[in-house]
Amino acid sequence: MTDWSNEAAWIGGNNLLRTDFSLVQPAKSATLRISGLGYFELYVNGGKIGNQVLAPVQTDYEHRIFYLTFEVAAQLRAGKNTIGVMLGEGFFAQSVVRGRHGWADESYGEKRMRMQLDITDADNTVCRVVSDRGWFTAAGPIISDNVYAGEVYDARNEIPGWTEPEPAAAELWSPVALLSPPGGVMMGQEQEIEPCRIIRLIRPVTVTYPDPDTAVFDLGENIAGWARIQVNEPRGTRLELRFAEEIDENGQIDPASTGVFATHCVQTDVYICGGDTVGESWEPRFTYHGFRYIFMTGWSRRPGLENLTGVVVHSAVATDGEFHSDHKFLNTLYHMARRTLLGNLHGVPSDCPARERCGWLGDAQVMAEFAICNFDMEKFWRKYLDDIATSSLNGIPTHIAPGLRRCGHASPAWGSAVVQLPWYLYLYYGDTATLTRHYDLMRRWVAHLESKATDGIVTYGLGDWCPPGTVRPTETPVALTSTAYYYYDARLLSRITAIIGRPDDAAQYAALADSIKAAFQQRFYQPEHHSFGSQTADAFALFLGLVPAGNEQAVADALAKDILEKHNGHFSTGITGLKYLFGELCRYGYEDLAVETICRPGYPGFADLIQQGATTLWETWEKNPADEPTPRSRNHPMQTGFAVWFHQSLCGIKPDPASPAFRHAIFAPCFPAAVGHASAWQNTTFGRIVCSWQRQHNGVEVKILVPEGCKGTFQPPAKWQTIPSVSKQLFAGEHIFHLNLIAKEIIK
Repeated sequence: MTDWSNEAAWIGGNNLLRTDFSLVQPAKSATLRISGLGYFELYVNGGKIGNQVLAPVQTDYEHRIFYLTFEVAAQLRAGKNTIGVMLGEGFFAQSVVRGRHGWADESYGEKRMRMQLDITDADNTVCRVVSDRGWFTAAGPIISDNVYAGEVYDARNEIPGWTEPEPAAAELWSPVALLSPPGGVMMGQEQEIEPCRIIRLIRPVTVTYPDPDTAVFDLGENIAGWARIQVNEPRGTRLELRFAEEIDENGQIDPASTGVFATHCVQTDVYICGGDTVGESWEPRFTYHGFRYIFMTGWSRRPGLENLTGVVVHSAVATDGEFHSDHKFLNTLYHMARRTLLGNLHGVPSDCPARERCGWLGDAQVMAEFAICNFDMEKFWRKYLDDIATSSLNGIPTHIAPGLRRCGHASPAWGSAVVQLPWYLYLYYGDTATLTRHYDLMRRWVAHLESKATDGIVTYGLGDWCPPGTVRPTETPVALTSTAYYYYDARLLSRITAIIGRPDDAAQYAALADSIKAAFQQRFYQPEHHSFGSQTADAFALFLGLVPAGNEQAVADALAKDILEKHNGHFSTGITGLKYLFGELCRYGYEDLAVETICRPGYPGFADLIQQGATTLWETWEKNPADEPTPRSRNHPMQTGFAVWFHQSLCGIKPDPASPAFRHAIFAPCFPAAVGHASAWQNTTFGRIVCSWQRQHNGVEVKILVPEGCKGTFQPPAKWQTIPSVSKQLFAGEHIFHLNLIAKEIIK
């Protein structure tokens, strides 16, 4: 709390808060710290401060509160100054979506704000302005706002100049209320994670008029964010915007996939026009939506494409990697996966931006590596791990973090995030501090699984979620995936304990992992079929090293046979199997089959989704699963886990656990016949790593760039040889290899 004075109080009231203060001379420096819950916008002397939106990001507010810091000396002046703050409910004061299916059991309380401004003038005189009982509050134009239900804004209630000294309508302002700190404690923690920002703007591709009073705008892609409108309507005109991912056979929006069965509301924004004769532009501040289509009613002049813009909003994580090839479908799918991922980064890794907006741990662990290969996720995943810790019940992770809707202790595939995420931060960024910080949480989690196991087998859990045709696992027993995750966590923990200097614990967890492996093989391996019984089971077992020694290729052969013969060239996996399926096919010589399966027309598959108009990955492989009463989400990042394949298999860029953060990188690309060229790059703490390859006649040319401070090893597929034979140990610089095929393709 060294940054904060006890003079700064939590205050509340209506949506608008303001105070005036005077300076004798201009400020040399001025540091403003603020936390507004749930969301806030900050103004100094009429100007908005910062380009963040939906700030601060969500946390478990009873445990920790983020604040933001701004340097505002340039906005201050000698004489009278004004600070204005607009507040929204956010996830803190969420007051609409409740009930059995509600995503919040209750509100944390009414919205509130705490602020402190420390000013140093040219004479090094210091003065301080804080939030206290001297502030004033007014209702303003926001009639209501809710992250799920939307925002209602009445421009007729705007107060001109309210963020400047001596605003109009002084009679509208009343003293603020002093409020208790959220949860009794405010953590002195500045928000380090990247804020949410407006990332890009999209013009609609069409606007249709299914009836005389309705306009339906199609953005051409499913996004997370909101709509910006530009209108010229009479004063008092009520424009209603409703958001959906689908339209029905009559051209009207169909909001069923946005979870109305659970939220009991359709995402709706309302703008009541002020009647400005030169026109009005408006967009919401304190809500966001997941949508492709916007339904607009209430206008007197039929709107056109120029009257609406789609606004894409998500955490402003920097691009840290990209993939490209000459294969049009693979490129489309890669960008589809990226769009899905980004649409679910809003300070937490949400499951979908329309319905729940919850940080399910299972979704996070599945998509984490794909996210890291493409974006700077270091701060994001650190923050989320702290969310998992503060959301835990009796020291055991819950299904969801952060928030009040925790859904009980996590099942094995979901709780595994508490071990996998620290491991990824170490593997990709060299972060050992996080391993130490969350060691007790990881240890308690594995002990929890151990308490649930019988003879090394864990039988409960959600399993291989959302395979084709259903939400719940069918072909793969829950006990198989739960036990495999139990093994995975024990094995990772044995490595982690060795890294952080706990050799006795390392030996303990290594022995535990060995015992789980033996139990897993005895229970699930079918030696007569060289299989564990399903595509997910075989792919996950191959990835984890759970296959009996010497049988790896036979299991991979059985996996390929299952795809080709049992499922007619299609995958049958849920989210666990999908992440590992294509990478394991490539690792054991089936790269052609991997590409063929990814690109296979017909149901189930990615091509089928795209044929149905999908621009983001759906929660399920069909619009209406047979065992579900309502359609599921059309934007679900748990289905993006497979896309790590683009970087790590097709282009073969992998970190080495023995030398993390790419101090030593492994380059193990594969060369499917359907692809003529592929390239990927990834930023590291040392610089950019690149691997690209190009088919040339009967061979392949591979180019690898290793940054200064790094080394690498080139591992071409067994069926290819370098010409001439050269060292595959790589130092900083560019390396070029020419390869020839020396064996027949396994799959033609």
